[in-house]
Amino acid sequence: MDLLAGREYSKSELAQKLEQRFERRRARMAKRAAQARVDRALETYPLVLDGGAALVGPEMIAAVLDRLESDGLLSDARFAEA
Repeated sequence: MDLLAGREYSKSELAQKLEQRFERRRARMAKRAAQARVDRALETYPLVLDGGAALVGPEMIAAVLDRLESDGLLSDARFAEA
């Protein structure tokens, strides 16, 4: 929701920003998992360290954007006017 606080975004622009944000988190998670395997300490590094980013994909982002749009929190028309 912090992305919505700054200014109006188009739906496609917000989808792109969210994809980038979660891609970085997935990359960090992969790096952590690789290090854990090297250290043989997987049990001390649960796969939820990234706050669930591994579960977030394009379909989930699209569903959330649709929900924001239906709740009136996201509007391409408002974005175009801004």
